[in-house]
Amino acid sequence: MPDYILDANVFIQAQNGPYNMDVFPAFWEWIDQQTQADIIASSTLVFDEIQGEGPLQDWIKSRKKSGLFITPSKSPRNGMAPYFPLM
Repeated sequence: MPDYILDANVFIQAQNGPYNMDVFPAFWEWIDQQTQADIIASSTLVFDEIQGEGPLQDWIKSRKKSGLFITPSKSPRNGMAPYFPLM
C-alpha cells in the first residue's frame, strides 16, 4: 500500500501553477518514479475527475494502468479496523 494518496488538486494545481509540464518536467517524472516505488498513488475516482482535453488529461490517460490510479476500498475503515473496534 502506498504511503501517500494524491487528490486531483495535486495534479491540477501543479499543471496550472509552478510545475507546468512544459516548465518543470522533472516533477512529473518524479511522480512516475514515486509511483513505481509504491510510495504514492491516486484513486481511480481522481482519474475519472480529470478528464477532457489538454496536456494534463493526456498525461493522466497515459498512466491509467501504470499503478498510479488504484481502486478505493468499499469500506474506508478496512485499514483502520484494528485501531477502531466496533462497539
